[in-house]
Amino acid sequence: MNPPSNPTRTPALRWLSLLTLLLALTWAQSAHAQSYALTNLWSITPVTNTILNSVDNLARGMAYNPATGHLLVVSRTPVPDFGTNVFGTNGVYILNATNGAVVGKLAFDTNVINSGTFVVNMVEVTDDGVIYVGNLTTDANVSTNQFKLYRWASETSQPTVAYSGDPSGNYQLGTSPRRFGDSLAVRGTGAGTQILRGTFNQTVGLLTTTDGANFTASLIRVSMAASDSRWGLAWGTGNTFWVKQTGYHLRQMSLDIAAKGASILRTIVLATNAPPSWVG
Repeated sequence: MNPPSNPTRTPALRWLSLLTLLLALTWAQSAHAQSYALTNLWSITPVTNTILNSVDNLARGMAYNPATGHLLVVSRTPVPDFGTNVFGTNGVYILNATNGAVVGKLAFDTNVINSGTFVVNMVEVTDDGVIYVGNLTTDANVSTNQFKLYRWASETSQPTVAYSGDPSGNYQLGTSPRRFGDSLAVRGTGAGTQILRGTFNQTVGLLTTTDGANFTASLIRVSMAASDSRWGLAWGTGNTFWVKQTGYHLRQMSLDIAAKGASILRTIVLATNAPPSWVG
């Protein structure tokens, strides 16, 4: 029998070395995890006549722009003079993410942005700073009330229409099957951008693109209770996404784009005092 390549390293010593390595990795990961903490940088008190009004629901969409470090807020409230800028109803406002100061507003061309039950509602931003804002429609099958998705290539760009139409294809099931715009979730960049929109009645809308600027819609049939995705929607890892709606538990869904379907991967039962619908 051949002797071991290193006779001084007995099995006990090998296990001790492995245990030491595992403890070191565990400590490093623990130390790395402890290096992150949430800190409250600033706060805004909702008051009348600001973009965050305390007595209405006219500001529903908010997103962080990683390309600029700004916070984008969609509001439909008339607002006062911020410095040298006079802003009006319906806008996407640019806030300094470090102190909350309003520093500007996205270009807003009413010849482009002009339809829907709410003209603008939710906002999302890609990792490279492309901005998408959706309107809210209670029936996208009506020609004057179709779902619209607007695109800004950057905070200094003019808006374009990335999609306009009925993402459901006139699908009918139960109450408000063609309502879109309460939730919006974006992932990817350029031609790989994918956008989800929650709605009623066991469906989710999916927008995809081949050029990064113009999108087509697919209706995804979902194996879950009605209304589950209307208000709470977020992409997960791989081909998964999360949904949450008032009265329902948090669910992770598996997405099959080719089959235009989604199924439940897991359900997380939440306490009765959990947030009602927010996912993100």
